[in-house]
Amino acid sequence: MIRLAGAVILYNPPKNFTDNIKNYFNYLDKLYMIDNSEENTQYIEDIKKIGNNIVYVYNGKNMGVGYALNNALELSLNDGYDFLLTMDQDSRFQRGSIERMIEFINSNDTSNIAIISPEVILDNHVITDKNTPITSGSIINIKIANKIGGFKNDYFIDRLDFEYALRAKKNGYKIKVISDAFLEHTLGNYKIIKLINKKIVITNHLPIRRYYITRNTFCMIRNYFFSFPIYSFNQLRILITDSIKIILFEDRKTEKINMIIKGFYDFLIGKKGKYDK
Repeated sequence: MIRLAGAVILYNPPKNFTDNIKNYFNYLDKLYMIDNSEENTQYIEDIKKIGNNIVYVYNGKNMGVGYALNNALELSLNDGYDFLLTMDQDSRFQRGSIERMIEFINSNDTSNIAIISPEVILDNHVITDKNTPITSGSIINIKIANKIGGFKNDYFIDRLDFEYALRAKKNGYKIKVISDAFLEHTLGNYKIIKLINKKIVITNHLPIRRYYITRNTFCMIRNYFFSFPIYSFNQLRILITDSIKIILFEDRKTEKINMIIKGFYDFLIGKKGKYDK
């Protein structure tokens, strides 16, 4: 039987965020709560009610998703765990899903599998990218993570899960998506529109997210183009189509396009880390 820890990254969580945690908590030997909120969470008492095997870490400020994930990886490695379930505060599994993921690990040789991921559901639509699954809902092989260097702190947020998956594959490791396990994922202020009998997802990401997505995607393409050229071209296509969607369907168009330009400029000059106004 595997020793499975979990990590949930908190950032100004809503009052009901513990409901999602209770969805998977009982399947973990220990849960690391890494809090990137600017102010200490007001729900410490609610956290204590979930269970005793919780380690709460308050960073004092937003250190970025990569830093928080690496913190959890280090803690779980030091505590002797084999695998780490990584979760967003607003994600939850469908019934029976996490059991199927654990069963797969217990029944198979996973020494060469870096990531075990569920299918990701957004508004009843499967949005899983089997090449680069998102961190939320994924189970990370801790030994492999330690070997290949964990997540990129300098990405701060966005695309660091994609980069990690590509780096794992480049190093000869595999990614496994469990087809009958499902994670319900929330995507900010998204909406789905119907255009000529085709459903189109409008993400409505904040302008700052557009900065990170643009900068980090170009960094990822530069580093992995020759290893994964088709994937890289597809990511470039997504950047272009997302820009068109912003112009046609989203609000704050000027702000978002300006942040896209800033993200591309900072990529060109090699600037990473947290966005500096």
